[in-house]
Amino acid sequence: SLLRHPRLATRAKGDLQRILEQPQKEVHASLKKDSPLFLQRSYEEISMANHGPTLHRALFAPMFFKMSNVACSQLIALYHRIAWLPLYYPETLTSQFTDRPQELPETYFSYPRAGFIGAFAEALLEAARTAGATILTSPVVAAQSTGSTGNKIILQGGREITSSALVWSLSHDPLIEWITGSSPEPVERWSVMLVFAKVPRSKILNDFSVLYVPDEEILFYRACNQSTCSGRSEEMARLVIEINPDYAGSRGVDNPEAIMRRVCSDLTRLGFVGRAEDLTVLGHRILNQVLLLPSTANWRRLENQRDILMSAYPGFVFTRNVESFFTDTLNDQIIKGLKLGAQLQEA
Repeated sequence: SLLRHPRLATRAKGDLQRILEQPQKEVHASLKKDSPLFLQRSYEEISMANHGPTLHRALFAPMFFKMSNVACSQLIALYHRIAWLPLYYPETLTSQFTDRPQELPETYFSYPRAGFIGAFAEALLEAARTAGATILTSPVVAAQSTGSTGNKIILQGGREITSSALVWSLSHDPLIEWITGSSPEPVERWSVMLVFAKVPRSKILNDFSVLYVPDEEILFYRACNQSTCSGRSEEMARLVIEINPDYAGSRGVDNPEAIMRRVCSDLTRLGFVGRAEDLTVLGHRILNQVLLLPSTANWRRLENQRDILMSAYPGFVFTRNVESFFTDTLNDQIIKGLKLGAQLQEA
């Protein structure tokens, strides 16, 4: 619908035509996997080169800022998917202004039968127990490594665990503090606030699955209708709405209660719910500094951490933030777990 806005469409089409007329296309989106430029340049640069300034400034830049409270000039282009930002071919976007627009295949998502993602984590935990794993919940208070046969962690209470293959997926901070005697240089992250709500389906004026909102006047950046996404027939639709609490604070909404009230009014203002009173807020959760910003500055900090850790703990395998920025989501963690499991089994 945005591309059908007369003035915006004219400007966006002109941007794309100029992009396609350029003889040099060294940062064309098709080169993302092979060109080192996507690791060296910001998402802002690459997006402008493929999408043009009109679409970038109207959609993608404000969306990332609402999500992270950081300008996308700090985001390394290669990692745009971490922030759910697209990188379209200019040809694909140009075709949207023709009689035969290119269509991307529809994405089908899978959802736990229980209706919430926590059920998946619970199933993994039960599978680990069934396989004979020992689940320990005491904090680690010390760690030692002298190579492949001398890896040891000490738990609160004094219990020691030794292993020739030790995988560390916790924060690096305590390890570096034990090595250097001081806290590591902090890496930049952003926070997420989740608002959980329900609304009678009869009160939803425009049904949706996942709703992205780059408009800076609307406080939340994403809303998920879990009932619609999972295909379940329920009288009460279950919604999860995402907000960056720091962004909300910069807009003058600086406490959870005010944010939750604003979310209800924003859904009404957008025309998805008839009245704010139709929504029942079930609760909220704030995840402080939970998502790592894929920036050049953070890359440097993580490389420094990696050098310290590899030197002091040669027998440890580290999963978090050492090889790449893909470490903060459940999908990434499962993939890394499968990869490490296969490697250790072969060894």
